[in-house]
Amino acid sequence: MTLKLLLETDKCIHCGSCTSVCPLLNAGLKGDPQKNGPDALKDTERVKYLTNLPFNCTLCLACQEVCPVNVPIPRVVEHLRGKVKAPESIEQMIENIKRSENIFGLKSEERWMWTFELDVTLEERIDVKADIGYFTGCNSAFSPLLSKILTSHISLLERANVNYTLLSEEACCGFPLVIAGRRELVAPLAEKNIENFKKKGVKKVITSCPACLRSWREIYPKIKEVPFEVQHTTQFLWQLVKEGKLKVAKTKEAFVYQDPCELARGCHIVEEPRKLIKETGAKLLEFQDKKLEATCCGGGGLLRATNVQAASRIALLKLQEAKRLGAKAIITACPACMQNFVKAGGRMQVLDVSEIL
Repeated sequence: MTLKLLLETDKCIHCGSCTSVCPLLNAGLKGDPQKNGPDALKDTERVKYLTNLPFNCTLCLACQEVCPVNVPIPRVVEHLRGKVKAPESIEQMIENIKRSENIFGLKSEERWMWTFELDVTLEERIDVKADIGYFTGCNSAFSPLLSKILTSHISLLERANVNYTLLSEEACCGFPLVIAGRRELVAPLAEKNIENFKKKGVKKVITSCPACLRSWREIYPKIKEVPFEVQHTTQFLWQLVKEGKLKVAKTKEAFVYQDPCELARGCHIVEEPRKLIKETGAKLLEFQDKKLEATCCGGGGLLRATNVQAASRIALLKLQEAKRLGAKAIITACPACMQNFVKAGGRMQVLDVSEIL
């Protein structure tokens, strides 16, 4: 892999395009996609002393999007992360996944705490035969701050009479390991999740986490055959709306939509969330940088786990822009975006797309 990456990075023409879109640099913080990516990979002596520098990155994919010669800078950063001693918080996360199959190191039964907030009981939905498999992801399932993402989605699935199932033994999607530079640890997780859904007769897997989506679409097929379609929930919900199976709530509020990096640049899903927002009758506002050119919220690439001040500073710039636009709330379709915006402060309401439907 190093030789292949070296050949790819050798194409770098040092034009500076990547630095012009780096969210850390644009927030007045230390960060340099070129020096901490392609240049570092070619300097074997420098790699030894990089320490935490490869982790000072949101892996937002913006640098790769604008690179005129297609240098895979995020992939280089991931590789370098696997070559240096990771920050303690990342090492702990890796150990948690290895031990408990979730990023928090919690017992599997704690995954279901969020269900107490539901008006419906889910016993008949767990580990049953169904056409649709809902993959919840670690963040939303274990974090009280994000559990509303799951409860709102479950309410919509119930309202539309969707035949779905949940996994009692869902394992981490593995994406945190990938961006920590530890891809070699993902295979057991992928195999477990694929097999569990196969046993349920699932035809389509949906997830409300863009990082999980990338794992299912990009990482898993390289490990084991994925015998079903995989969609983000915004795609699935829009399909239900188009088919007349889901009637959404109506509002006249003004919302601004934040494109999650993993959903927009990672999966090229930008229209369905906007269509859902417009379907409610809401006024859709837009950030100056949007869709494939959207600025990162600051919470990606494990940055919040390694540099909370940097993650919050990037988020506050977006929150300030949302306020200037006159938005009632920021709407997003990513647990990491929601978490970073909320924890950064700014007194702006942050909602998942599903919550306004």
